[in-house]
Amino acid sequence: MELREFRKMVEEKLKRDDRSITYNHKESTLRITNSKTNKGVTLSLKPL
Repeated sequence: MELREFRKMVEEKLKRDDRSITYNHKESTLRITNSKTNKGVTLSLKPL
């Protein structure tokens, strides 16, 4: 699975009005943040 396909799948599954999903291409990370609490998680998408 390509990174673009994975990113799109994750965004579709986790999309809500109070969430923002940010992809950092330079670090290959995906950040999911709750805009109400300003808390979130960062996923590293670097190859194994």
